Amino acid sequence: DYTLANIEELLQQADATPGDICQATVFFQKAAYRELYRSVADDRGWPHIPALHVRADVCRPDLLFEIDALALRPGTLDVSSPDLARSR
Repeated sequence: DYTLANIEELLQQADATPGDICQATVFFQKAAYRELYRSVADDRGWPHIPALHVRADVCRPDLLFEIDALALRPGTLDVSSPDLARSR
């Protein structure tokens, strides 16, 4: 719950929501925590997001899972941007 609340706060600062997450990697301390994550996400009203689920060490032992996510709000990516064109 702590992890999802932190992500929601970061998203809110960018005027985004969990529904704007377009890709994520969810790292689980134990494979069994995957179902717990889904239950907590459902309870918080998170949509099912495109995510890779990985069993791996997480940054803090008190966290059962952590998430690395990318969110894009509709209409905020300008593909004609010169900066984006240079990076291709």
